[in-house]
Amino acid sequence: MSFNFYWTVDEPDVSRLQRESLLDVAEPRRIEAKHKTYIGNDGALSTTACGTRATRYFSLLVRLPQLNPVDRTRRQDIERFMRSYFPATVRTLSCS
Repeated sequence: MSFNFYWTVDEPDVSRLQRESLLDVAEPRRIEAKHKTYIGNDGALSTTACGTRATRYFSLLVRLPQLNPVDRTRRQDIERFMRSYFPATVRTLSCS
């Protein structure tokens, strides 16, 4: 499992990241959640506004390279993890 944390001025454009192979998560689909979240077969991305000095958005990309990128059976597990981990991380960073 790998974690990448990002702070950016602009909100990440998931469709652009996917086209440019920067997202590196198979079949990402947006889910209904408090924070903008995309769940894939082998990872996920969540992002939210976070008012730090030089940046406005905080994003977390989680990758599970050991999973088969065409196998959809772990999507619910990944979603449960992101629904728990990302909000806790956001609270730790004091994002509104």
